[in-house]
Amino acid sequence: MNKTLLIPITILLLLAAAFSIYRLPNIVLDSPITVSKENNSDTDVLNYLKKIEQHKLPNPTGEVFNCKTDNEFLFFSMITHRNSFAITKPFTKTIYIAPSNINTNITRARQGGERVYTSVLYHELTHLSLNKKYGLLKTLLTPKWKIEGICEFIANDSSFDIEEGMRLIKNNTPDSSYSFKYFTYRIAIDY
Repeated sequence: MNKTLLIPITILLLLAAAFSIYRLPNIVLDSPITVSKENNSDTDVLNYLKKIEQHKLPNPTGEVFNCKTDNEFLFFSMITHRNSFAITKPFTKTIYIAPSNINTNITRARQGGERVYTSVLYHELTHLSLNKKYGLLKTLLTPKWKIEGICEFIANDSSFDIEEGMRLIKNNTPDSSYSFKYFTYRIAIDY
């Protein structure tokens, strides 16, 4: 057998084996969703919709998957987002959320951080909403701080303590964590 073909064939066989034994995460919402005032009376959802409306963004639509384990989330989030709370795949309009306890409203990231589940969901839904309004290309070309800041602002929550974040900003002693970075993005948008 040709040695140059051996590596690609091996990779294909491994991928086929992985997909054949791999089970999908549980589906929180298994059909395209449209969050609307008519189908929800939850105060949190209504507040989210109010912010979306204030910023002239369309209601998001897409699929949301709540991964049961870190390995499931790692499989869908790719290596680059392995420590995130969630990831949105813009081409498929699919959101994958790290293992969560919906009853306690907590999502846990692989690196150990915690965040309110609904704020993670709203952050990711806002990505879908921005893509829907501006188009994928324009959204991808917009600076990361601006897109993530808008999503954090509309989600109205942060995994970084607000008082601590403001103290660090005031003293010009930034934290190297992603949660602090996203906190500063949110503050910039809020300002």
